[in-house]
Amino acid sequence: MIVAPLRRALLNTGVYAAILFSFFLVVAAYQVRPNYTIPIGTATDGPLLRNFYDAERPPAGSNTPYATYRWSRGSASAIVFGDIGRQDLDVVVSVNGSRPPDQPPPVLTVKAGGATLLSVQPPPGPQDYAFSVSRDQLTDGTLTLNLGVNSFKPQGDERELGIIVTGVTLSPSANPDKFIEPPSGPLVAVTGAVALLALLLALLGWGAGVVFAGSGAVGLMAGSLLAFDRFFLTSRQWYATWLQSLVAAAVVALLCWTVGGWLLARGGVRWTNLQRRSLVTLVLIVFAVRLAGQLHPSIFVYDLGYHANILLRIETGDWLFTTQPAEFGGFGYSTFYLPTPYFFIEPLRWLVGDPRMAIRLLTVAVGTLGVLPLFYLVTRVTRDGRAALITSLLYVTMPMSVIIFSWGITPNIFGEFFALCAFAVAVGMASSLRPTKPAFWVLVVLLTVAILSHPGVLALSTVAFLALPFVWWLGRRKIGDMSAAAGAFGAYAAAALVAIAIYYRHFIPGMLETLTKIGQDRTSGGSGRVMIVGGSVEDTALGLFQREVHSRSEWFFWGLRGFWAEAQAYYRVWPVVGTVFGFGLLSARTGLPGSSRSTNRRRLLLGAVAWGTSVVVLALVGWLTNLYVRYALFALPIIALGTGLLLGAAWTRGRYGKWLVLLLIVFFAVEALAFWQNRINYAFK
Repeated sequence: MIVAPLRRALLNTGVYAAILFSFFLVVAAYQVRPNYTIPIGTATDGPLLRNFYDAERPPAGSNTPYATYRWSRGSASAIVFGDIGRQDLDVVVSVNGSRPPDQPPPVLTVKAGGATLLSVQPPPGPQDYAFSVSRDQLTDGTLTLNLGVNSFKPQGDERELGIIVTGVTLSPSANPDKFIEPPSGPLVAVTGAVALLALLLALLGWGAGVVFAGSGAVGLMAGSLLAFDRFFLTSRQWYATWLQSLVAAAVVALLCWTVGGWLLARGGVRWTNLQRRSLVTLVLIVFAVRLAGQLHPSIFVYDLGYHANILLRIETGDWLFTTQPAEFGGFGYSTFYLPTPYFFIEPLRWLVGDPRMAIRLLTVAVGTLGVLPLFYLVTRVTRDGRAALITSLLYVTMPMSVIIFSWGITPNIFGEFFALCAFAVAVGMASSLRPTKPAFWVLVVLLTVAILSHPGVLALSTVAFLALPFVWWLGRRKIGDMSAAAGAFGAYAAAALVAIAIYYRHFIPGMLETLTKIGQDRTSGGSGRVMIVGGSVEDTALGLFQREVHSRSEWFFWGLRGFWAEAQAYYRVWPVVGTVFGFGLLSARTGLPGSSRSTNRRRLLLGAVAWGTSVVVLALVGWLTNLYVRYALFALPIIALGTGLLLGAAWTRGRYGKWLVLLLIVFFAVEALAFWQNRINYAFK
């Protein structure tokens, strides 16, 4: 079955053109001889250092030429410049020989490739020491500077300290005629990743031009990083994870191709060959990029360690526990914390053996596969596959879809995915929402998983799926059939009863007590009088700040500022407005190909109102009571839907409409890559 497609893929000339292009591009990129200036103690120096302590800052008012520094750890510290290429180098190491008066002065030696390059006794104060490194002292293009120094333990400090290191600079020696031999690691790994991606694209049925452009872009990105930001690619051999990420992405893409296609057909949608290739390719590339970014040595995924600890706790059989979430305004109130996402992580943990890798895999999978229910919804309602693909692209490239992977909010992403799947079933198969039909019970299962995923998702899903039958009932004259509203309400009621029976019954008394205490604090002048505004997240790198306010005017002004900051950071503002126009076109007689006021369009429009209502209601609840949830993440599918419908309509408006749509798609795609790199390097550092 796979033999014929594989044979055709191996005969695709784009595969070999991309491999050769990338091979020569990597070789050429290594002939660029950049200078490397590394301030020690900054956000990006960690992957270069071995056996150093945490970054520190000089005391306020001290007259030093450096802003940060690190102590070396005893006599076994090293600075590793991985895969910079075999070349002669001039090196400057900046240190400070200051020590307490009762300690012997430091004696510093620097070695590379078995040769001693520096042996000095630095005096107190900033010192720069220069020396040269021969290309023969590099190992396969990697320079390892081993720092040896007599160590000491200061009074009241358990650390074994060596010497203060403040910076290191590498410059190419004055021999530009010598060829720089590329290290085997990046050359083989990058070329191998290009070859694998090219083969996968060929297997998906793309022609030579698309195969060359798509896989060659990986070689172009690697070459650009080697020339302009080499350590982002080579630190801790990050490029080696590309193959691993592509293999995992290929598995997910295969499931999307087979199982996804079957599910779409069961829901009444059959994608064309071009649509299938396009959507599966999107899943393949986005999954690989996201997973590779999660494996970068510089990244700090904020909640990853927390989830790993919860997973270990659940493996011991402890499934009923509480936590003190930020959603309660930071005032120490406890609430339940659901184990459901970790049950899905456990099989992956068994498969890959690494709990953190399993968490990453599930997070990236559910955060990417949301393109399937969105594609289904748009295609089912409008029969416009192009608008469906645009919607899917927006869903995985808007800033909100990137930020969440550095936050590591796995249960929120997990719950939002299942809620979105439930929404797609409810709208797309509304006429089959009866207990005698499979669609009804599929909806019950999806809703049960969603409301058992996270406390915030429980609140958002409850409002959305109670509002859904209500707005369908209000619009019954236009929709005509009330069985869909009854079915949606019945499905949510059944899911809620199941969730209460198997989980929430254990926490209802405690939650009632907590809510009573919150109400008492609000009315008695306790801690609840201090209001927190600015949104559900504090991320200063994005301009998101939570503030304590003490008056109504402060509360109103800074609350509005918080919502504006969120619109900028998460969606760049205009898609929020574009969503309104997109759904406005959905309700119009014209504006979409083959547009008419069909029942499905009205159901989707009213469904979007219900989903948007949950976002607005929970945002206002947070503003009023400090009980914040991830309402901005829950808005992502609806904003992608509305903006996708708007751009799909713009595409039909002639040449300028097509160019506008293409430019916006390219903008979001390029910004997503740049934003992802920024989050990897600088988030939470």
